[in-house]
Amino acid sequence: MKVLVADDNEYIRELVNRMLEEAGVEFDNAENGLECLEKLAENAYDAMFLDLIMPEADGEDVLRHISKSVNPDIEVVIMSSQDDDQAIQEIMDLGASAYMTKPLTLDTVKDVIAKLQAHAANK
Repeated sequence: MKVLVADDNEYIRELVNRMLEEAGVEFDNAENGLECLEKLAENAYDAMFLDLIMPEADGEDVLRHISKSVNPDIEVVIMSSQDDDQAIQEIMDLGASAYMTKPLTLDTVKDVIAKLQAHAANK
């Protein structure tokens, strides 16, 4: 399984990276939406952790782009401080697989990674 972690916050990237590394998962990082789109065009990912609020292209733009042209089968886990039910539902309707509310906890990240690995193993 190969995962892209896209977040402009270095601490969040490092937290998710550490959990992916512990799980033995290969990963790349993107610091903004434009870099995220470039990496998606150049590499095949099974899943990604995607921040909603990033410079140059936000997570919602990236999610729309994925569903239209890059890889509609990629598992997209949204990471955001927004916890409004309507906003979460709108993002899920765009094709996100899961939604994690910031601040992230180690247990939440571990659980999501385990679910992504199980899903990839069943493909």
